[in-house]
Amino acid sequence: MKMIRFGSLVIIGFLLGLAITNMLTCHRIDNILEIQKILEMDLEEAQMKIESLEKSKQTLDQSVIKEIIVEVEISERDFAISEAQQFLKELLREQVGKKIEEVDIELIYKSINNRIAEFDDKRYQFRVKYIVLSKTLCIKVVMKKISTTLQE
Repeated sequence: MKMIRFGSLVIIGFLLGLAITNMLTCHRIDNILEIQKILEMDLEEAQMKIESLEKSKQTLDQSVIKEIIVEVEISERDFAISEAQQFLKELLREQVGKKIEEVDIELIYKSINNRIAEFDDKRYQFRVKYIVLSKTLCIKVVMKKISTTLQE
């Protein structure tokens, strides 16, 4: 009887240990997949930047936009910030490689300000806080959640 009880406890302990190890491994894998997704987006952005700069065929002396920096501000903690940054960089990617004199800041402002975007079934509205134009186009927007679901 004691042997059966001892054997049962060993088996239960073994199964609990396997379950905990499995849970920790799954959590680590999820973190690694999220990091991989971010790195893939960064790589894609860098490739687009290189293609745009090669297409422009500008000399080093000319003033062209070489990089886009997007800062997103939101009042509450939200995981859609990285998606919003990627979305805005995608909107502005055509600006990389352009001469600074040819960039229409008013058009950039109008295309982003009050724009509504959807991330993870939530709708957000962007408000442009500022745009700085030099060899780096820097734009800061405030993102506000306007509703949780789409209205049909």
